[in-house]
Amino acid sequence: MKSRVFAVSLLGLVVFSMSASNVDAAEEAGNCTPAKQLVNAAKAFYGDKPELTNLIDPQLNVGLKGINGYPDPINLLYRFEGVEHKMSIEDGQLKGLDAATDWSKKGELCSIYEDGPLGDTEEDAVRISVSFGFPFKQKDGSFNVKDIKEGAKDGSKIIKSLAPPGLGFAAPSLKTFVVTPSEESEDLPTLIFMRNGEPKTVPISRLGQTQYVRLRDVKSAKVDSLKIEGAYSAAAFFKIDPDDIAQREAKRLAAVDGENN
Repeated sequence: MKSRVFAVSLLGLVVFSMSASNVDAAEEAGNCTPAKQLVNAAKAFYGDKPELTNLIDPQLNVGLKGINGYPDPINLLYRFEGVEHKMSIEDGQLKGLDAATDWSKKGELCSIYEDGPLGDTEEDAVRISVSFGFPFKQKDGSFNVKDIKEGAKDGSKIIKSLAPPGLGFAAPSLKTFVVTPSEESEDLPTLIFMRNGEPKTVPISRLGQTQYVRLRDVKSAKVDSLKIEGAYSAAAFFKIDPDDIAQREAKRLAAVDGENN
């Protein structure tokens, strides 16, 4: 949760009070918002940076939700010097963000509502939620530890690129390797770390079907490769506290036991 909140502050997307419902109303009311921060974020995640995306597939998720009694927007309109592009909002999630890599930062964004203009609003009409994802492209279950570390570093560079000038040091880094079952499977994947072909023990924290491995523990174990058995999804993630994960897992199991008894 902290990482998600930080993501919002990094992006600086001033969309909380957007209230225009269509192009004409937006132009008359002048209550759109600059597109610069959204364009910067799209370029950071989906721009042409092969050196940062050869190991990971960065994902940026932006949600828009009506607040203070206002309806949810159905589209987000970008416009600049006669050029317009409409992005759909499905289940509260903004779609087609990769298109923003070609937009000018001098453009503006306006929210569109199904039932027409909201008119002037004294309070915020829209809330934004932002989350990051840094899944690894490797799908065959065979990982070189160097690639795991490099992928986490690449994702960290993308996050830091979103920070305002001089605040890159405050951006959270990716410190954890996370593995979950793939969407097609419910079976927990098996993680086998090795050094020179010999299996070695590396601490793994588990919360439900999610397994967390701290990169610092990987380094301490001096392992050089990882084999994942079973259908999986793997990603670089932010720093975790194993004690916190253990406590949350204990509470989860206790709740499950309570439901069964």
